[in-house]
Amino acid sequence: PEAETAKKYLKEGNYLWNAGIFLWNASNLLDIYRRLAPDLYNELYDLSSKNMVSWTQEVLAEKYAKAQNIPIDYLIMENAGDLYTIPCDPGWSDLGSWNSLYEHSAHDADENLVLAKDALLDDSTGMIVKAPRDKVVIVSGLKDLIVIDTDDVLLVIPRSEDQRVKALRDKAINRFGKAVE
Repeated sequence: PEAETAKKYLKEGNYLWNAGIFLWNASNLLDIYRRLAPDLYNELYDLSSKNMVSWTQEVLAEKYAKAQNIPIDYLIMENAGDLYTIPCDPGWSDLGSWNSLYEHSAHDADENLVLAKDALLDDSTGMIVKAPRDKVVIVSGLKDLIVIDTDDVLLVIPRSEDQRVKALRDKAINRFGKAVE
């Protein structure tokens, strides 16, 4: 809603907000598609009845091109009639940054998040280290850094500045034509 209506709803406190997070049983969702969008349902059913190995990029691109272009909010949420809103706190996090990934992942005894097969973190704490599976990583005497090594880019930045990653990626693309993804 517009700002004034939203403020009114918040003040009254008896409204729920659609965060765009939906939970369905797959068979119920397919049934809703069958009822409300039979053409789309037939495409989905056709895919579900095939072995996933046969889902080539070409087949998926062809199916996607044929699919009805309508948001799930309009197609299902406004038309199904048998849906319910259940207030809950599912503990959702967007994992939109390296620090949010760190906060939701297991750490080693030194509070390091290591996403590498062969890594030695010596006298280092609070690190986020990601490297290709075939790369040996050695980090020593460092604290609270993000170290991301891809096939063609190495990023090292303080964890406190993880919100700068997108801007740095854009700068790298402009300068070198590649960046950390």
